[in-house]
Amino acid sequence: MDVESSSSLVDTASLLPRGSNAERTLRPEELLPTLEERTAHPSLPPLDGATAHPSLPTVVTSESGFASSEYEIEARLGEGGMGEVLLATQRSLRRQVAIKRLKAPDLVAIDALITEARTAGALEHPNVVPVHALGVDQQGRALLVMKRIDGVSLDVLAKRRDHDAWRSLEARYSDRLTATIEVLCRVADALEFAHEQGVFHRDVKPENVMVGRHGEVYLLDWGVALDKANVAPDGPRFVVGTPAYIAPEMLSADPAMIDARTDVFLLAATLHAVLTGAPRHAGSTVREALEHAAECAPFEYDASIEPELAALCNRGTARSPDDRPQDAGQFRDELRGFLRQRSALARARRVEAKLAELGATAERAPPAAAVKRSELAALVSKARLVIEDAHEEIGAHPALEALKRAIALASFEIEIARKDPDAAEAAANEVSPPDPTLAPRVLALRAERHESAALEHAARAERRERDPRLASVALGALTLAVFLVPMMVSWVGGPQMRSGGQRSIVAEIDLVVLATMVLAILVGRKRLLANRYGRSATLVVFAIVSAGTIADVLAASQHRSSEQAAPFTLAALVGPLVAGASLFGWPMAACGIAAGVAAALSIASPASANAIVAIVELLVVTTTITLLIRAYREPLDAIVERADASAP
Repeated sequence: MDVESSSSLVDTASLLPRGSNAERTLRPEELLPTLEERTAHPSLPPLDGATAHPSLPTVVTSESGFASSEYEIEARLGEGGMGEVLLATQRSLRRQVAIKRLKAPDLVAIDALITEARTAGALEHPNVVPVHALGVDQQGRALLVMKRIDGVSLDVLAKRRDHDAWRSLEARYSDRLTATIEVLCRVADALEFAHEQGVFHRDVKPENVMVGRHGEVYLLDWGVALDKANVAPDGPRFVVGTPAYIAPEMLSADPAMIDARTDVFLLAATLHAVLTGAPRHAGSTVREALEHAAECAPFEYDASIEPELAALCNRGTARSPDDRPQDAGQFRDELRGFLRQRSALARARRVEAKLAELGATAERAPPAAAVKRSELAALVSKARLVIEDAHEEIGAHPALEALKRAIALASFEIEIARKDPDAAEAAANEVSPPDPTLAPRVLALRAERHESAALEHAARAERRERDPRLASVALGALTLAVFLVPMMVSWVGGPQMRSGGQRSIVAEIDLVVLATMVLAILVGRKRLLANRYGRSATLVVFAIVSAGTIADVLAASQHRSSEQAAPFTLAALVGPLVAGASLFGWPMAACGIAAGVAAALSIASPASANAIVAIVELLVVTTTITLLIRAYREPLDAIVERADASAP
């Protein structure tokens, strides 16, 4: 429709009082000629409609409690220029109803009321107010009896953000925007049903949408609805509807131009009013509003309105019907699609915020980093599922791409923390657009891993070198043999063996033991000499045995008695025993000190020398075996730690 075709219709506003409210519905009965004009033109329909519809039954009402009346009027709920809405009690069914009654009998007004009653009565739909009766009262005033709705209009909810009804709506739909859209989806259901019957509302606006106490939704006021099946081709034409919400094609007053897309415009304009708090066509007068309706330029929404919803509002209120959603069902589906997208994006944003929170916490609190990384890894898995679900619901979306990037970055940080360069590189490749700072970190991690592997290899080699368990059993058996055999021979031989004449036999036995020890070391070298600990321990034991053997051989060559040789034998043991302290610890050093003290005692008390030697030899053997057993059973880490602590 061009602007010229609407210019004469804008002039229709001159029929209304100057400065009329642009949010008030224009009705045919208000645009008909005045009483004086009717009198001057007898061909116009008569004003008196009391006998124009004799088929309408009389509905008995009363305001003073007459028992004979079916409806007892209790209060006035609202009032307009042509009629009023009353609260009444239906006696027979003991229920409250709403009665819409004309203030005076007027043929055109009666026709409009009958049209509204029959239109709404024929639309049996959960979102259309049920009509109970149509008739005239005792004074001939036409009335319509409807279900009484205990609720509040969407207009009131939009203007009163603190209204109590919001609490139940938010409890039902989680937030106000979702509640508003769900309400409008119910309105779209009613319109879709009406359109299937060839009926078009033409006056959808927040004031005509009622929300009940229990969440029920009703589309009210079908008084200017158009029934395409009952349009007179040569009948009078009027601009009807509410100027602040009216669709551009409605300005033509041509019923042929009205279709489902007209009500889609009104539905989108209603959504606009709830979102912005102002009607779609601004204007302090009817003329201004109609001029804006004729132009119907796209609206620039502020940042508080989500872009997808703003775009849907502008498409729904496009000037050309071809540019709008083509029916109420499509508009409803797009609204619900927006809610699904909003819900999916909300889940995605919550996951993204949690990812950022866990990542920041792990960086700020290193002691808890491992725990946070574990939570982060679990959240990354959950986030991937969220993205998959969201893609299935809404397809590609910039917010989902942002979340995918956040997940890839979080995965990268997890793999970096796990020291896995291959997995970190794979995660970095998923970051889109690429982050140039990630590749150098992967290379640095690879270098660190290489260095760490080399250090770990060296550490394992060092730990093996220090592990006493590799040689302890063999070394213990060797120690028992090389110490106990000569001691037993010496003890069994008695005084004769320890006398000066028999010292050569002791020396020979020592030499045999030393040779046997050398042979045992050669045979068991794989175990005894397997690591540094085994080699050092074998050397200490060999040094002790060698020192004793050398002392006995020298004593025998000088024909000394055992009492005379004891100090030399004990003194020879001091050096190897003290040297062995670096490997076995302070107990071995204590044995060395004991040997030195024993040497001094044997000089001071020659008679006790043999006993002192035997005690020292037994102490050395016991200590050595005990230390080897402890080393075999003690954890390697403790051994290494003690060895490191005693190292110079």
